[in-house]
This record gives sequence, structure tokens and C-alpha cells, in this order.
Amino acid sequence: MPPIKDLMLPFLTRDMMRFPDGTTFSLVVQSFSGTANDLTIRGATRNGPFRLRIALNGTYALQTSTFRLPDIPIWITISDDAISQDRGDCYVFVHLAVGDDRMHQLAAGYVFQQRGLSWPMTADVDSNPKRANVRIDTSSNPAAGAEISHTFAAGLTVKILSVRVQLVTDANVANRRVHMVFKRNGITIYEAISSVDQAASLTRNYTFSIFGGLGTYSDDNDILVPIPQDLWLNNTGSIVTETTSIQAGDNFGAASIYVEKSITL
Repeated sequence: MPPIKDLMLPFLTRDMMRFPDGTTFSLVVQSFSGTANDLTIRGATRNGPFRLRIALNGTYALQTSTFRLPDIPIWITISDDAISQDRGDCYVFVHLAVGDDRMHQLAAGYVFQQRGLSWPMTADVDSNPKRANVRIDTSSNPAAGAEISHTFAAGLTVKILSVRVQLVTDANVANRRVHMVFKRNGITIYEAISSVDQAASLTRNYTFSIFGGLGTYSDDNDILVPIPQDLWLNNTGSIVTETTSIQAGDNFGAASIYVEKSITL
């Protein structure tokens, strides 16, 4: 059988181009991930198959990985072989670079347990219909007399679903009233206020959440505080408490913050 000429191949090779001698090809993979696990890249060039691995930093900060290839790729697939990424935890861009320049974006999207990325693109279906990654963040446990303060990681956009925190008041006679303040880049965008006071020597559990219509907002040891339906924070958004008449012996516990997370690109 006569040898196949390059121009007859159904994919590009370096020999089809008039690149100067010494031209290099690379895959440049940019990733944003909140989980410090590995991604696997599989693919092939005319020279044969390849397999690469990326160790993610888990900080949501931009991470760039460059892999030299002997030729233009025919196909590539990026997958979460460890089944460790949840939807919304890891976003990946893949570029083909010629020399030091990124010339073409091959693929971009979330990589997680049920779904990877492929080039050329395939008609795979997202088997997980969740909009983003729903998680519980836990604030630090402040010292007595201090307020709750929690800042979300840079590179994240979060929708606040609920915040739950306990306050134990000391024996000093005073009526405390808890405010929860939501900030974006240090600027207050919303403030939720309890409808009732908390007196001395009491333990109360506060839940800041989305409640439909008017209801009973305190009973027994529970105090409910409504917040808006769409309360979004991003780029180091934060939540803090500001408590009227807080006393030196009053003690907040760590707050449980239920959020829907996605990556800010």
C-alpha cells in the first residue's frame, strides 16, 4: 500500500503547515478549582496517544499548566478519574499554543464527577441538573464578646441560602438584638435584623433564611430572620454580625452558612 500523503489525512499535522523549523505546539490548561485533586488529560497526536495529569491547587485561584506536544492534537479529553469534583468546583479552559502564543481555545467548561470536556466537542448530556455546587461553609468560632465574621474565598460567587448561628448571653442585664450584615468588597449590600430581643442568660439559635410570607419568627430557643430570595456575594464577599448591646461575656458559636457556589470567571 502506498504511503498516505499528509494532505489526505482527516486531521492537521505540522507537515501540512509552512511553520518555521523549531515551531512548538503545547496544550495550555487554565483551571479554577476549590478541590485539591487531580484531573487527567488523554489525547493523541499523529505520533500516538498521550496521558497527562494536573494537580489542582484547591484555592479557586487561577492555575496554568503547559504541556509540550510533538504535533497538533487529533483529540483530547479531560476527566475527573478520581470522581472527586462536584459540579461547580472546577472550571477548565484548554488552549492550543503555537510557540508561546495561545492560538485557539479547544474547550471550556466545568469538569466534575459525571462530566468531562472533549475536543472535538461531543454531544454528551449533563447528567447533573444542579445549577451549581451547594455546600456548607463554617465560620470561625469567635471569642466571648466578639462578633461573627466570615469572608468567602476569592474567585467565588455565592448565593446565600441560609445562615444558622447560636448566641449565648451572659448575666449582664441588657436587651441584645442581632443584625446580620452582608457585604460585597467591604460595602454593605443588605442587613437582616431579628424581630425580637435576646435578654441576659439565654441561649438562642438564629436562622437567617428565605421564608415565604409572614410567619412566626420566634418560638422556644429559635429565632427566624428572613433574607431575600436572591442574595449574591462575590469577590471576597463577607457576612458579619452587628449586635446591639453586646456584652463582654456574650458568646457566638461558629456559623453554618448554606450556600450555592459557582466560580467567578
